[in-house]
Amino acid sequence: MRPWLCMLGLLAACGGATPQPDTPQSQPEPVVAAPTRPDPVALLPRETVGVVTVDVPLLRASPHWPVLRDLYASSLSEAPERRRALDELLEKAERVEQALVAGGGSVPIELGAVVVQGRFERGDGARLLAQLADERAAARMNPVQVEGRPGLGDGEAALVEVDQGLYLVGPYRRIRPPLRSPERPPALGGSVVRELLAQVPAEGAALHGWLDVPGGVDSLPVPAWVHEILSVVEAVAARVDLSAGLDALLRARMSSPAAADRVARELSAKVDTLAPSMIVRALGLDSVFSALELNAAGGDVVVRLQLGVDELAPIVEWLARVAEAR
Repeated sequence: MRPWLCMLGLLAACGGATPQPDTPQSQPEPVVAAPTRPDPVALLPRETVGVVTVDVPLLRASPHWPVLRDLYASSLSEAPERRRALDELLEKAERVEQALVAGGGSVPIELGAVVVQGRFERGDGARLLAQLADERAAARMNPVQVEGRPGLGDGEAALVEVDQGLYLVGPYRRIRPPLRSPERPPALGGSVVRELLAQVPAEGAALHGWLDVPGGVDSLPVPAWVHEILSVVEAVAARVDLSAGLDALLRARMSSPAAADRVARELSAKVDTLAPSMIVRALGLDSVFSALELNAAGGDVVVRLQLGVDELAPIVEWLARVAEAR
């Protein structure tokens, strides 16, 4: 599954968990007349509990884009054809919606499906995917029909061309239902999520996301104090503006105002402990900790980080060194 998500998830998707394989298709689905172009968000799985959105033009317009692009490209081999395919993908892509779904076991949240919009011609998605995949992954890919739409798939997942410039990629069990009957995920209509999205708008953000926190987060392999915080978090919304420096905002709805006050105090104490450490100073992150704002507002914990281009320079330089070393 990972080649599919790394291709279409762009910068944010490659870190996601890999969904479990589905039963391979032994025969192509019969070709049926494809319906009209649906709302891209309605193509996300109905069981979606969160969405991470990448506004690629805003990302490309950022002064940090060259470093971010090189960091992502460093995960590929040095094969010239793969780099050319990546450059074309990043140039044509405009918007990426990544659906998070409730998982199981030790992975309570996983990446379920990805919707990509862009200035693509017919057949571009399958061609670019084949060029970006390694030899073993490419050997498993074959043309498929999923709910009347053409695509490229293997036994686990498929990239489906829903319409020109609109692609859906994910496991068959996740993408078939919305292709058959598009419908916005119910979690998007929840009152808490709607309130948070009104306070943390997507406009102007290169990265934006929300999460209606599912059950099972207590299974995450994290310290006890993190478990205590997760147990009172109901939903989260966040945005990152990279147009000039960094402007990041995260708002988390807690179970009560008292819980929000307690969590804000605990997080502030952790930040105060980390701020003077040698590692922070060595990495040039002093400005990050000094600029971090963390407080409680009603029943929410609000985190804000604003850095100018000069203040962000040490982090960007560190990322550039990481890209060169990979």
